[in-house]
Amino acid sequence: MTRREKWTLFIEAVGVFLLALFLELAILGLARADAAALGITTTVTPAKPKPGQGVTVTSKVTNTQTARPALTVTATASWIDTQGAAQTSTNSASIQVVQPVTVIELKYTLPTGITYTSGTATVNGLTVVPTQAGAVLTVPVAITLNEAEFATVLFGLAVP
Repeated sequence: MTRREKWTLFIEAVGVFLLALFLELAILGLARADAAALGITTTVTPAKPKPGQGVTVTSKVTNTQTARPALTVTATASWIDTQGAAQTSTNSASIQVVQPVTVIELKYTLPTGITYTSGTATVNGLTVVPTQAGAVLTVPVAITLNEAEFATVLFGLAVP
């Protein structure tokens, strides 16, 4: 193996090491979400139902974080070629650290007399089965949202 080939392998190895180091740092905490990472808005339609009329609850949960700037890892090697001339070689890689938020469930406290309409709950259009304990309706969401992504939760309630 020539000296140049050895240096090329060395440069590649250094680049892989630096990339692995930056990825490990990202895993250890650079991509942690803060407490305000999730926004939620909820509406009820119609807002003023008549007795016996059903209503639809719509919640939109959004990952409110913005994308982080890309991290760049650069490896540079210097060597002397076979003619005695100084040479350098550089290699770079970018790391885009994403900030996902996993929404596990949404809990709704229902007023006395208001009941969930069985079979109406969906998350992004897919049917889910909520559970109810007393006045608390728990809708399983189980979805991971990247920056600026959102999920929509819908379900029906019966008004006495």
